[in-house]
Amino acid sequence: MPIEESELGVTELFEEWDEVIKGYHSSLVSLMGEDEETVDFQKNNNQILHVPRDYPTIGDAVDQASAGDTILLANGTYHESVSIPSTKPSLRFIANGKDVILNGKGKLDTGFTLMANNIELNGIQIRDFVEAGIEVTGVYGIKLIRNTIYTVTRGHGIQLNEGTFSNLIWKNKVSYANKDGINLQSKNVWVVANEFSHNGQNGIRITTIGNHIVGNEVRSNKESGVLEDEGFNLVYDNEIVRNGKEGINLPTKLGGSLSLSNQVDKNKGNGLVVETPGNLVIDNRFVSNSFSGVLVESMLNVIELNKLIENKNGLVMKEKATRNFIFRNLFRSNKDSDLVVTNTNNTIFQNPHVKNCSSYDENVIVVPKDFPTISEAVNKASSGDTILVNNGNYQEEVTVPISKSGIRFIANGNKVILDGKGKLNTAFELSANILLIQGFIIRNYVQTGISVKGIGISMVENTIRNIAAGNGIELSLAFSTLMWKNKIIDAREDGIRITAMNNWIIDNEIFSNGGNGIHFIGNTTVGSTVTRNRIKSNAINGIADNAGFNFIYNNEMSQNGSNGMFEISGLGSGAIIDNRILSNTRGVRLDSVGNYVASNKIQFHSQGGILVHTEFNNVEDNKILINQQDGIYLTDQASNNLLLRNELLRNTPYDIKADNTDNDFILNACFKSHPPDLCK
Repeated sequence: MPIEESELGVTELFEEWDEVIKGYHSSLVSLMGEDEETVDFQKNNNQILHVPRDYPTIGDAVDQASAGDTILLANGTYHESVSIPSTKPSLRFIANGKDVILNGKGKLDTGFTLMANNIELNGIQIRDFVEAGIEVTGVYGIKLIRNTIYTVTRGHGIQLNEGTFSNLIWKNKVSYANKDGINLQSKNVWVVANEFSHNGQNGIRITTIGNHIVGNEVRSNKESGVLEDEGFNLVYDNEIVRNGKEGINLPTKLGGSLSLSNQVDKNKGNGLVVETPGNLVIDNRFVSNSFSGVLVESMLNVIELNKLIENKNGLVMKEKATRNFIFRNLFRSNKDSDLVVTNTNNTIFQNPHVKNCSSYDENVIVVPKDFPTISEAVNKASSGDTILVNNGNYQEEVTVPISKSGIRFIANGNKVILDGKGKLNTAFELSANILLIQGFIIRNYVQTGISVKGIGISMVENTIRNIAAGNGIELSLAFSTLMWKNKIIDAREDGIRITAMNNWIIDNEIFSNGGNGIHFIGNTTVGSTVTRNRIKSNAINGIADNAGFNFIYNNEMSQNGSNGMFEISGLGSGAIIDNRILSNTRGVRLDSVGNYVASNKIQFHSQGGILVHTEFNNVEDNKILINQQDGIYLTDQASNNLLLRNELLRNTPYDIKADNTDNDFILNACFKSHPPDLCK
């Protein structure tokens, strides 16, 4: 392909990406401007409505409920379709038993139709409906928790319609839907730790951008495990097995997605099909798939650190696969070939034990062999090139403009050091798109280690330390940024400071920074997944969130100077789940509304386990142990919150203290509360 035509394709791609991201931002701004004047949040004191004790049907309870009420469902079978209108936000539907069944008897259209913001459905069995088990229509803050959806005769198990934004789908089981297990026409939705099996089409189908698929079991669906029609989505740590077609399928649209640390086994097609550009495929296992482990038909993808074992072919690169980066993958016992390459315009090297294929490294620039500095190599590089930097000490600021998109920077050794000597401002200033920065030691800069302003930037296995005046990593006007396995230590301000959307912060160590470990700034800094990080000994908060709509999952936040997790202001509706929050001054502080705090371990704090200062938060199933100044404290301004099934022990002076009792307290296991009747 002539270089002019090649570069035109990249330019057109980035123009399309820019338009889609503007649309994402517009959707968010529209949500922020929603008018809820029709909802009277202060109409009644908060109450718990029992079905069928107080109301014979769920629908009757909905008619009588006000915002923030909890509808507690006793064991039994309910034959109804339940609709929640927009005038009834922040209701909770909690199963009070293991056999709460909503049964459509094969005749009713939809189990639950959710048209109001911040609804929770928890622990309900939804069976034998026609069109959907649950349908969500253009709202935000929905929480679908531990529900079972079984048999939808014509439609999807869970359907999230266009205009839906920032919902949590956690620990549900969806099987035997005629179409998809879950169909996402939504943006910024977290689909976490669910089971999708034996559905008639795909386990998970994503038709939009900015969604997060984390830790699910997706098996034995008739078509693909995960089908993604757009781009900029995260598929992380899922088990995707025995599906009838592909394990993960990325057909022809935007690209820019991340497939990370998945187990993709025994699917009847390919493990992964990549027909979109600019994706990252890192640290996955593709084992015993009937066709290829990975099939690539597009440009500017990174295929790295994967294990491709006992497939028909390991990795197949078709004619349209150009300027891809194939690096450090393990191939073993693939039946026909480990690696099939049709177009040689790719960079393929350091893949051990590859049979039947040569390496292709003519697009590699070596520093200092070819050019003495990294900056000079950037000036000569073209899209798709790799700058391989050998061990050494480089005293420079590397600027990468938009014209240099699609370049990879790889440290070739464990002592590749960028040293600012306390005088240079920034090690990497990144304004381009689709860049990879991997394996560098960055130290002694003034303002920041890495500054990101582009789309699809990946920072992998870097160490950043001793930033004299600013932040370790700073994101501004960026989108779909990956930070994986970095160490960020001793920045004067924040470890990671973010004014950007749709970020993936995974498996990093963020220690001893002078501000916050991670700081989300600005009310549109939304849509991030923060998981499996160790955030320790930072001077202020472990994580500070000024926006909301972010997902904080399975991290360790310990010994930070103020709060482990602080939801400060903004939109709220964040999800704080399965974290270990230990020995900070305070565990969690909620100053924004509609947050979901669940299944965390919160211990050893001198100023309280959880402080709730706002409304409509759900605090559920946490273990809150041995904290001073109360396990959970609700201030005068805290109302319409739900405390459900928390375990509190040895907190002083109280396990639960509520200055405002206009909240729901259900089945909390504790010993001492103020007022004295809040424990079960």
